[in-house]
Amino acid sequence: MIHRDVKPGNILLAYDADTQRLVSPRDAADSTLNVPGRGAVGFRVLVADFGLAREVDAGTALTLSGMIMGTPQYMSPEQALGETGRVDARSDVYALGAVLYQMLTGRAPFVEPNVWDLIKRVASEDPAPPRAIVPALHLDVQTIVLKALEKDPDRRYATAADFAEDVRRYLGGEAIAARPRSRAYHACRWLVRRRAVTIPAAAVAAVLAGVGVYAATRPGTFAFDTLPPGTIVTIDGRRVESLDEPAAVAPGRHTLRIERADHESAILEEYVGRNETRRIERVLAHQKGDVVIESDQDGLAVVVGGERHGVPFRHRLDTGRQVLWVQDEGFYRRRVELDVRTDRAATRRVTLPRAQVWARNVPDWSHLNPVGDVDADGVTDFISSRYGVNLLVVSGRTGEDLREIPVNIPVNSFGELIDGDGDGVREFVTCFREAGGHAFAALSPRDGRPRWLVRGQQVLTRAEAGMLADGDAVSADAFAVRAFADFDGDGAQDLLALLDGGTLAARSSRDGRELWRHALPHASFFVVARESPDPVVWFADWIRTIDGADGSLRWERRFETPITHAVLYVASIRAFAAVIGDTLVHLDETDGREIRRVRLDPAPKGSFQFHYFSDLLIRSEDGTTRCWNLAAGKLLWSRATGMSHDEWEARLTVDVPGGATYWISEDGRSIAAWDLPITSEIWTFAADASIDPHPTVGVLGGRRLLWLRAGSRLIALDAATGERRWSYEEQDPISFVSDPVDFDRDGEADLFVGTAGGLLACLDPDGIERFSARVQPPVRDVFFYDMDRDGLMDFLVESSGGPAAVRAPKLLWRREAAAPIRGGPIVADADGDGAPDVLIPMKVADRGYCGLHALAGRDGTTLWVQGDYDMIRKVAVADFTGDGVPEVVAWHPDHVLPIHDLRTGALLERIAVPSFGYAEPAAADLDGDGVDDLVALGWWRDGAYAAVSGRTRATLWSGNAGAAAWSGASFADVTGDGRPDVFASFRNGRVMALDGATGDLLWEAFTRGMNDAGVALAGATTAAVNSLDGTLYLFDARTGESIGAIAGAGGSLCRPVAIGSEWIAGNARGLTRLRADGTVVWTTGGDGVNSEIAVADLDGDGALEAVAGTVKGAVRCVDAATGERRWEWSAGTGEAIEGGVALADFDGDGVLDVAFSSLDRSVTVLSGRGRMPPGRDEDF
Repeated sequence: MIHRDVKPGNILLAYDADTQRLVSPRDAADSTLNVPGRGAVGFRVLVADFGLAREVDAGTALTLSGMIMGTPQYMSPEQALGETGRVDARSDVYALGAVLYQMLTGRAPFVEPNVWDLIKRVASEDPAPPRAIVPALHLDVQTIVLKALEKDPDRRYATAADFAEDVRRYLGGEAIAARPRSRAYHACRWLVRRRAVTIPAAAVAAVLAGVGVYAATRPGTFAFDTLPPGTIVTIDGRRVESLDEPAAVAPGRHTLRIERADHESAILEEYVGRNETRRIERVLAHQKGDVVIESDQDGLAVVVGGERHGVPFRHRLDTGRQVLWVQDEGFYRRRVELDVRTDRAATRRVTLPRAQVWARNVPDWSHLNPVGDVDADGVTDFISSRYGVNLLVVSGRTGEDLREIPVNIPVNSFGELIDGDGDGVREFVTCFREAGGHAFAALSPRDGRPRWLVRGQQVLTRAEAGMLADGDAVSADAFAVRAFADFDGDGAQDLLALLDGGTLAARSSRDGRELWRHALPHASFFVVARESPDPVVWFADWIRTIDGADGSLRWERRFETPITHAVLYVASIRAFAAVIGDTLVHLDETDGREIRRVRLDPAPKGSFQFHYFSDLLIRSEDGTTRCWNLAAGKLLWSRATGMSHDEWEARLTVDVPGGATYWISEDGRSIAAWDLPITSEIWTFAADASIDPHPTVGVLGGRRLLWLRAGSRLIALDAATGERRWSYEEQDPISFVSDPVDFDRDGEADLFVGTAGGLLACLDPDGIERFSARVQPPVRDVFFYDMDRDGLMDFLVESSGGPAAVRAPKLLWRREAAAPIRGGPIVADADGDGAPDVLIPMKVADRGYCGLHALAGRDGTTLWVQGDYDMIRKVAVADFTGDGVPEVVAWHPDHVLPIHDLRTGALLERIAVPSFGYAEPAAADLDGDGVDDLVALGWWRDGAYAAVSGRTRATLWSGNAGAAAWSGASFADVTGDGRPDVFASFRNGRVMALDGATGDLLWEAFTRGMNDAGVALAGATTAAVNSLDGTLYLFDARTGESIGAIAGAGGSLCRPVAIGSEWIAGNARGLTRLRADGTVVWTTGGDGVNSEIAVADLDGDGALEAVAGTVKGAVRCVDAATGERRWEWSAGTGEAIEGGVALADFDGDGVLDVAFSSLDRSVTVLSGRGRMPPGRDEDF
């Protein structure tokens, strides 16, 4: 009989549940074993599941040829290959060997998750030796097992009886047949012989033999399932492959080593007995490394794991990647990521950009409104009211009072800001009391005087006109005046005022003239809100439309009984809806005729509150909420809530664009979304903290989201499904969430979040923090406006203590020097991290000359400083060694060019040149050897110049220009030899073109003034020189022939930039774009430009921008095609920018940023984001 499916699950040992012992032998099928050290033991063994068995001599095969039958982990190779003709008793011997293998090692010979991979291994690979898994096993046991598992059936035991006999030999101390030994070996084994094992049935005996071996050598196990992922365990030097499964070992003492990355390792000596499982639980101590945070700023704090520490910060932290926050009130906080190691301290010097420009603890202020640059300091100023009486004009730069305008304006009265005279500053148009009546005026924030004034008016208050809502005592003295619409077509909203006697008067906000008067039936009115210049007013039993152009009556409709509730405009049917008792009346908006009359059931009764959204009227009455469709006059749904009106208002949010209402549960921990028209539940979301009753709804990143404030966490849900999109958590409770705002005008909105602790954070559409700042706490509201014209919306943050002005993060970082900086920045990857850094020559306090500084592009921290050089211009960066890493070239007064390693700043060598110079060295491959060469233009010795080989450091050629050079050389191939030629200009007016290979003069020309700006090239066709005589000279780059001279287009240190056949040049008028014939395409005007210009697509919108610094210290960015100003930034020092600007994405946001240096002793990096909108500032 061939079983063909021998496996552990088919071998049974009879067990007596009553005695809790194995059943003793009962017949000849049972076996008795004499186990050394234990005596005779008996087992009753059963072999089960003969479903695949067949007789050895059967004439008909049970399965078709080529079919695989059996359990893959225990089947023989011939079964795995489907060779049914080769399956015989030796196949069962293989399966018995596999069972014994698992009993000894704890696993099958082959383990694979994929059955076909498993079959492949069974058929082709040898199993791992058992002693490789359990080293304590005897070599003879391994030999027996591996013989049973031979791939070739002829090399296996021929029968199970042979298999059992070899096992008996081992247990009896005899030499095994599987591995013939010498006679000495047989003799030694004979000395430890034991009684023979009887084998009444071969197959059962083989199984029992395996049980006997297992009983004699059964292992102990170590369990490691409580150790964290990533832990490595070795036992006696052998690694444990899987910590999810117990590791079998021989009984006895073992050495365990437990390791994990960035943790201290542990060595344990553990004893395990036979059949014992020892669970290893060990917490490894994390390795520590030194972390140092330093700063030149006072008062900074480092936050690690929620704990606050002072700066300088010197602590030991866990090794690996660590994230720290450096912060201080009034500054943008900075996220610092460090790789903490045991062998060296992780050090970072941090400078935080200032965020809070000013803050005032003045709780009696009302909201500040931007009015324009009142004091002409380049920053938007504000106007507000104090105590509801006086007007206060506040400096946007400092937050201080510019002036206070005394005027008797009741609380909640009308006030409109209008730029009536077009000077960029808006006047405050209002109505106020004075002796003999009332007056209308437009008050100038500049001096407090009225630009126009109308006296002798008798204006009713809201209380006198009966226009107060229940409980609105605060507005009782407010005038019945409001801004309505642009009646006279001058672009400004005009005034509607109710005068004594019931006359409605319209007055121009721009010049104060009265436009028209209209007599009302009563000395009261309410205005219906709609998009139209024609006022629709109603009161008591009448409603009428007034022509906004002349005040004439368009139509009037009177009713038999008074209007019960407000008149609403229903846009979908272009009609007005009035509720009169239990009837809803629709009136055509054009002539007032009645369109429809619908009885409301149930009828509105008593007092109620309502929300009006589009065509829906939602109201709360007696604890029941009802929703009507006003267009159809149909009750959509009614829902009993059992809530008071205040509770109802607090727990209901209506989102008409999203088509849903959101209800906060009574316990405040869940929110449900209901379909707005039919009030069926769409979804429910449960939070683990109380939800603020006023969620925010809006579109962010193309999705409609609902933001919930739950303690210190902000949760973003998909408004349609309730699915959690993301969450953002801070230490303090979330106190404010804005509507989505495109503060940088890049076409994608962001979300602003404020906390009770004074954190203001900007989140992108995925909830990732873009930036955050500590401001005056708590953050209650934020208003957005472009305070400083830098193209980014700045923030006016309101707290319980008063307002604070926060400048948007245009300034990425700024470093101070000890002397003015005239050399511009150069961008290169100085630390090898793949991000741009800044190379700049500048003087610091402890050095006599300018040092060459490498500053980290991300935050301006110093990477290295080298040299004491008299440098006031740029450095050069090129690969002069051919190793793929550029070097840095500077100037030294000893007529040498020092070459420094870009990564470390180390001085590599010094190259001698004919003369010291201020002009920046320039690099290009002049000799065609694949390595950049250097061109140095001298200042001393009548402008001696030279070209030096980058490969050999030998002088290629040299000469003398007869005058000093201020700017470095330019390159273009005008000879057609495939090598760049050299262009230079000098202070004697000389312009030269030199053959790059030989230094021979190709051509020269002269201008009337000094040429300090260098030569600009438009490919290899045109050369342009910006001369200090105020002229832009154009030459044929191949011949030197004059093409033109454009007066007034030059006169600065600014090297022009070519865009096609046109030029952008800097001059006293700012930036100018010109054609070759001198035609001006555009001019920016404003302050002159004296620095080099950078032209690139900063924001990736496909349009080029031009960026340059001005003589008053501003950086200006304009559209290169139109000259339209994109943004402008100024530090307010008034010191010129001479060294030019450099562009790179320093903060990694995908937008090119701007680096520049200034005579105000600073080097600065600005974000390239931002765009100024047309027209006046927006107050969001």
